[in-house]
Amino acid sequence: MMSNAEAQKQASGQFVPETQHQRWVKYGANVTLTVIVVIVLAGLIVYLAERFSRRVDTTAAGIYSLKPQTVNLIKDLKQKVKLVSLYAAKDARQQDNPYAGPVRDLLEEYARKSGNIEFDVIDPITQPTKTDQLVSEAVQKYGGAVKAYREFIDQFFKETYGQLTELTGNEATAAADLPTDTLGEDERSQTIAAIVNTVREVVPQSLTRLKERVDRALKHKYPDYKAIVDSMRDSLDSLSQRQAALVRLAKTYQNDPQVSEQIRKYLSESPPRHEAIQKLADETIKKIDGLGELKVGQLQQAIKGQDLILVLGENDWRVIDFGQVWVNDARDLRGFTEGREIKPRFAGEQAVTTAILSLASNNKPKVAFIRPGGPPLTNPGFPPFQRGGPLSELGERLRGYNFEVLEKDITGMWAMQSQMQGMPSPPEPTDEQIRDAVWIVINAPGDTRMGPPPSISPRLADHLNAGGSAMVLTMPNTDNLSEALKPFGLEM
Repeated sequence: MMSNAEAQKQASGQFVPETQHQRWVKYGANVTLTVIVVIVLAGLIVYLAERFSRRVDTTAAGIYSLKPQTVNLIKDLKQKVKLVSLYAAKDARQQDNPYAGPVRDLLEEYARKSGNIEFDVIDPITQPTKTDQLVSEAVQKYGGAVKAYREFIDQFFKETYGQLTELTGNEATAAADLPTDTLGEDERSQTIAAIVNTVREVVPQSLTRLKERVDRALKHKYPDYKAIVDSMRDSLDSLSQRQAALVRLAKTYQNDPQVSEQIRKYLSESPPRHEAIQKLADETIKKIDGLGELKVGQLQQAIKGQDLILVLGENDWRVIDFGQVWVNDARDLRGFTEGREIKPRFAGEQAVTTAILSLASNNKPKVAFIRPGGPPLTNPGFPPFQRGGPLSELGERLRGYNFEVLEKDITGMWAMQSQMQGMPSPPEPTDEQIRDAVWIVINAPGDTRMGPPPSISPRLADHLNAGGSAMVLTMPNTDNLSEALKPFGLEM
């Protein structure tokens, strides 16, 4: 309350200073009102964030926001998809991994835009328990054929392995007393010595090592059954080839008068026994080839890695590695100067959307690379130990787009050369398997060391005349493929 004197001064226009009580009332009320407004606004923001769950991309280019095409695609997604980031939070120097955050934000954006997509973040270094759990879920979900592989391994060592060891052991006993000490240094003598050594030691020891490898592999927490069976197949294939070679060499030297009578007698009697071993090995290989595809082992290995994205569908999956998400732009590489750091471009949306699209597609188109001899072009290899073929990156990109990628030496020259060098090449697809594929014909000069290679033109003509499709990539000074292309009005 103002006194009469203060009231008179204020009425006359004179300045009257505020009392402490008046200042407390005036400014205290303003502060209280401000605090209330801030609390109300904060509560409203929290409510709206929880209600609409919206995240704002503040980057200039919007690189962490999904494009409208992607949003339309995942909005109509018919199956459940789980996205998993396996990026470590810290790098080897225990510094924050700059690549982990953008990947996490991107996967979260996919989950926000589609009710059929969920995402998870697992640090493979600090969260090994979650990694093990993911492996178990993968085996349970995608490992339907695991049972067949496991049963094959059990049955092999219960029956077939014993039969093989008995047959090869008996053969080693039959060759135990063959006189090899008196053999000379000439080619014939060395070949005979190699035959006896193969029968006595090489074959029995190879079977022993096979069992030891399988036993070790089965002791792993999550055995890679596909890799185990593939190893068994390789060993059986080597066994079969050795038996075939023993039969061929036995027939070559069984009547040679310069070979001792005791060895000639063995060579004349042994071929049927070698053929029996070869037959058993070949029959077992056919069983392996009939087991069907088992890719869950690849996923198991991928889960144990880091800086990866897993795209897990209902029946299949895709693994997106670091190089597919963080791409070195060729333009930046051309302008590279020493001392300058090249920052990779973030291509996560392209890679993840492609993977989701491939899982959502029911059809898997075929592409067959057709080459006129020479080693495979699209073989991915085993980096960094084994380089892939010159078109391996293209092949992997097509597989990522849900293509089934096949490759065939249409002349058969590569398989023949590999066999002659004692290093048989893996089987290539049959003519029937590539019949309905789109052919990518690599018309390149062939290997002329064994004479001019056969022309691929007749085979290409048959494919086109049967209604097939093809794209021809040709090089200078090669077959003009006139037999195949001229009926379509094309010339090279």
